[in-house]
Amino acid sequence: MIRMRKTIVSILAISLCSAALAVIYALRHNPVLVGFGGDVHSHHSQQILNPFRSRLPENVAKDFFEVLRGPDCETTLGKMERNLQRITATCSEERKYPVMKSKIEAIGHDNDRILLRYEVYRGGPQGGSKSPFWVWISNLDGQWVVTGYETWY
Repeated sequence: MIRMRKTIVSILAISLCSAALAVIYALRHNPVLVGFGGDVHSHHSQQILNPFRSRLPENVAKDFFEVLRGPDCETTLGKMERNLQRITATCSEERKYPVMKSKIEAIGHDNDRILLRYEVYRGGPQGGSKSPFWVWISNLDGQWVVTGYETWY
């Protein structure tokens, strides 16, 4: 009798977990399952992200972090903005304090662009630090591209 009860409870638990996973998978077009504490612009807001979401915009952001460390930093940023002083300062800081590791914290929309907020871990002469990094991604003619950024050092 006890064994049969455990079996029934196990089957119910497995069924509930399977149903929950099926619902989450069905919602894969929505990258955020639950969000609280503000929007993606605030570095204090929290989100639980859908594990089945499309990661194409995130892959573009990761590639962007790599470009900032290299010799194409000025060229890449020059395609997004005209402020030469900001471009030079950003590339200098990125070389001095490169992104060593990044963790997606929040995903949102800013008009027609996707806004990704990361917590980045930076290397540097005095050791590492962590700070927020926002990346705006747009789908231009079927291609995901970085169209804006904001970072703290």
